[in-house]
Amino acid sequence: MRTALLTQWYQSKEYLAKNQARADIWNKCGTDPYFITKMALEVWSKDPIAFIETFGWVIIPEFNNAIKPFFLFPYQRKIIEKIHAAEMSGEDHEILVDKPRGMGLTWTLVWYQIWRWLFQPNWGGFNLSRSESEVDDGTMDAGSSIFGKYRWSIAHLPSWLIPEGFVPKGKKGTNTDMMLRISNPQLGSSLIGSSTNQSAGRSRRYSFTLDRKSTRLNSSH
Repeated sequence: MRTALLTQWYQSKEYLAKNQARADIWNKCGTDPYFITKMALEVWSKDPIAFIETFGWVIIPEFNNAIKPFFLFPYQRKIIEKIHAAEMSGEDHEILVDKPRGMGLTWTLVWYQIWRWLFQPNWGGFNLSRSESEVDDGTMDAGSSIFGKYRWSIAHLPSWLIPEGFVPKGKKGTNTDMMLRISNPQLGSSLIGSSTNQSAGRSRRYSFTLDRKSTRLNSSH
């Protein structure tokens, strides 16, 4: 995305209003546990867009890797809505998505999967790419792999949103965060990765499969 357009967006009244509304929610969460419970049950667990726009963050390379709140553009909203509708239909769907550079598609899919991982019991997100290191290089570097983005994003969530019993990977790995697998110990949901090979994904059926090599999504309820 062109820097001039991004600059215009971050200086717009719409962005500033969204940012203030988000800050107000974060502030209220810090003082009102009942508000957290109510919003989690009635809004954040049901609406991926509301969740992402309240808790999502992205890194903007065009602004020297500045960290910004993730407010979805129409293109990104449509992708979220299409994937969510496919999952909720109760049928298998295969979705092909255009991936123009600089449009934040990977961040969009990362935050959608984190939303599912946080709120949907026994949900499985399966991520494929050409090489294992593209999926997970073992770090929380958001610029190096998709699992790096997962770890970075989870680390930027409020502490009260982190599942009880979840321990970040660190250098050696843990039962809940290891190479190619991040687990929610409370709900049994998981984010799993693999390189594209003949046996990839054959061990189980997944709720959501992302093949980044071809930008292909498979969703099932």
